[in-house]
Amino acid sequence: MERSRGNMRQYVEEIRKLPDGSPVKGRFAVRSKEQVQDYKSKEGKYFFLDIADRTGSIRLKFWGGTDSRPAVELYNSLQPGDVVMLTGTVAQDRFDNAQVITVNEGTQLLKRVEGVPAEELPEYLPATRRDRRAMMDGLLGHVRAMGNAHLRALLDSFFSDAAFRDRYMSSPSAIVHHHNVVGGNLEHSLNVVGLCLRLCDSYPELDRDLLVTGAILHDVGKLDEYSSRAAITMTDEGRFLGHVAIGTRLVTERARSVPGFPPELLMKLGHMIQSHHGSFDPGNALKGMKIPEAAALHLADEADAMTKEFLQAVEGARQGQDPWVYDRRIGNEIYTR
Repeated sequence: MERSRGNMRQYVEEIRKLPDGSPVKGRFAVRSKEQVQDYKSKEGKYFFLDIADRTGSIRLKFWGGTDSRPAVELYNSLQPGDVVMLTGTVAQDRFDNAQVITVNEGTQLLKRVEGVPAEELPEYLPATRRDRRAMMDGLLGHVRAMGNAHLRALLDSFFSDAAFRDRYMSSPSAIVHHHNVVGGNLEHSLNVVGLCLRLCDSYPELDRDLLVTGAILHDVGKLDEYSSRAAITMTDEGRFLGHVAIGTRLVTERARSVPGFPPELLMKLGHMIQSHHGSFDPGNALKGMKIPEAAALHLADEADAMTKEFLQAVEGARQGQDPWVYDRRIGNEIYTR
């Protein structure tokens, strides 16, 4: 434990090592919340939150009393990005077979903290463990190595902007899914570049420069889709449009500022960004894709995202208990040993 604001502070990574029944007291950011629910066998309501600090996240279950109004009022007062103070107990959720913090109305505390100072906010945001400046240097090395002058000029138009570089280095890749940390989008994008280059080594017919450009820019819309203060939240633009539409627009606008940028090249790049999630047809993930580079980008993106999703689930599972844990994001039990 470390001292924070004059008090002993419990971090999530330490809470995860505690046995059931251990008391918990601390301040955490609300990452997400689920709809308030009725008890099945008695009056009253309960709800779940995902809470986090810079060391990780954990699920919180609030048990309301027989009068449902206080639980509903508390639920409505809490939003993703808020900081909460709580006293609770470590427990094992029998439905998910996962560690949670339980807070009981009346005997324990859960309340919103007002006026959190800016210098305290980094305490609540997990960050990538990799060196972000080193990763950015690696990414810029791929830009400098690009042979296609138009694609290199397009990327230079983004990364020559210091403010853009800072945002690219800080952006998360998700709220609760893979690479959902400060710098997660940079880590993910650099991984996708590496996977795409391996595909190019196996399939030299692929347009290497186009594929690398698509890998670097496929999630550029996430810089405007997410906001990070005490927690990662979605912006209004992100809710309305999503990062695919935002990214397509950003790339189109920048490309039009590059003299002589070939229209067909822009269409190919835009198509790759728009299709990188793959088809919604469960029987054919490549349906709708027009060029092999789009297929390669989708598969590289999916490989990195799903691998990291599993690794995060295993890391977040409670150690020392049943090795089989149900993960809500993946949708089935996973083996954690």
